[in-house]
Amino acid sequence: MGSLWAQDGYITGIVLTADDQAPIHGANIFSETLGIGTVSQVDGSFTLKKLPKDTVSLTFSMIGFKDLKTIVVINELIYDLGNIIMFKDTLKLDQINVEAHHELQPKDFVSNIVVSGNKYHTNLKSSLALTIKEETGLAIRSIGQATTQPVLRGYSGDRFLLTEDGLSIGDLSNTSIDHANSLDMASFNNVRIIRGPEALLFGSNTIGGVINVSRHANSEARFSKIHVMALTGIESSNKSVFGNITAYIPINNHQLRFSSLRRKTGNQRTPVGVLDNTELSHARMALCDATQIIFKIGLSILGITAPERM
Repeated sequence: MGSLWAQDGYITGIVLTADDQAPIHGANIFSETLGIGTVSQVDGSFTLKKLPKDTVSLTFSMIGFKDLKTIVVINELIYDLGNIIMFKDTLKLDQINVEAHHELQPKDFVSNIVVSGNKYHTNLKSSLALTIKEETGLAIRSIGQATTQPVLRGYSGDRFLLTEDGLSIGDLSNTSIDHANSLDMASFNNVRIIRGPEALLFGSNTIGGVINVSRHANSEARFSKIHVMALTGIESSNKSVFGNITAYIPINNHQLRFSSLRRKTGNQRTPVGVLDNTELSHARMALCDATQIIFKIGLSILGITAPERM
């Protein structure tokens, strides 16, 4: 009898919701006085062991539910509480502060790939997919050179994100294979392929990763005087001729960038013959980085002082 009396007691039960009697998984069952606790299983059941035959105070808690406190007098080896009903509660917060630290840069990973400088211009083609197709994990899908699209880690369409300087391109290339990417690589300077944890910074749908293109070889570079860059070239496989000229005009603390692009491409030629109706021709002119300047000019006309940083 003395041996049986010295054994520890057990408390069992099932934690359920009050509205539909559904089991609650992960509810905390804790005795503050004894400093022991446990959690409910998938079916809501729990077992709290090593309890003395005495009066025990228990607290049941779960995020989204009101705390429940009960006192149990243990005079048996196994004590079954039966169903423990918990009522839903609304989370009440005073405020939530969300801060962005522009100086905080994500850590780069080996899985990321950067194509820039001499490597970029050596592999430069008319489309994004053709320019980076030789990189590890990259492939292409196409029904012609104008509609060539990249495939990243086996994913295409909206399963990876295509951005320009971190902003979504927003074209229709992810909706159908016969839609082209609205990018001519002659007007860009580098491509960054993000396939590691950093891809999650762009959203939860970036399963394949992120391909980010930029017109800046160095985003921190600023010109103190007018700077002009030109790029021209030809491709023998499709009798392509292209040219791009970009001018940077510094105005106060801002850079006005003007870009003009022209490309004329014939039908794609392959070892088995010419692919008819694959020629393309387009021109593009862009005036960039001028929004803030125009905004400040408008404010000055109205006699309003613009903020230092916009």
